[in-house]
Amino acid sequence: MQDGKSRREVATFFGLAVFFSWAVWLPTIASQRGLIATQVPVTPWGSFGPALAAVALAARQGRARELLGGLLQFRARAADYGLALLGPAAVVAAAAAADLAWRGAPLRLAGQEQAWLAPLYFLLILVLGGPLGEEIGWRGFALPRLLGPLGPLGASLALAAMWLAWHLPLFWLQGAAQEGGSIAWFGALVLASAILFTGFWLRTGGNLWMAVLFHAGINATTFGAPAVVPALEGEAIFTVVLTALASLLAGLVAASWRRPRAG
Repeated sequence: MQDGKSRREVATFFGLAVFFSWAVWLPTIASQRGLIATQVPVTPWGSFGPALAAVALAARQGRARELLGGLLQFRARAADYGLALLGPAAVVAAAAAADLAWRGAPLRLAGQEQAWLAPLYFLLILVLGGPLGEEIGWRGFALPRLLGPLGPLGASLALAAMWLAWHLPLFWLQGAAQEGGSIAWFGALVLASAILFTGFWLRTGGNLWMAVLFHAGINATTFGAPAVVPALEGEAIFTVVLTALASLLAGLVAASWRRPRAG
């Protein structure tokens, strides 16, 4: 009975997350394509749909403070901070090295001439680029409710499907990081990332702040490489190696999950 309740809560959450986010994105897309006369600017507020949905449902249960309090879980192992902040960069660096070895030319990163602005860029990504607005919902609200009935792998697969579906309008939104990208490649990375997020969530004891940092680390490193988004298919070697490495890591994490044997 409890499992059914958890699944209904997640389904309601996902519906609200899509409603809140798409209500921002779809009018902007329609405006950009001249389908409506009103000029609707691109804003970052659509990324907060999962957070709004999670807070609304948690507040109805009297647990909003508990949910948001997870953002203050700053106490964590130094190794976990290193994994959240440097792990994604290491994977991207390995893919870039493979691309360099193949093409004989370094991968061009967006904004590399302003590298000194990297700390500010990271903070902007963390607050407005998805991590804060998404993780309160995906990992803070949905994942704990899916782990019980589905287990780590099932919960990861369910979240990956929701995560990808929620992103879909961004592939047609001018100014979005995903605009013009490959849904297939992005979906593969979302699937691998969902498994890695679950593994990291379990490793850190459900630390929401660390999930936000991990998401920021992924976005900050991948958004800087034009081969990742919006044109995943543009740099074949980099994209293939990045996806393969992420999938390999996700496979190792998934292989480590074993349900206890009965008896």
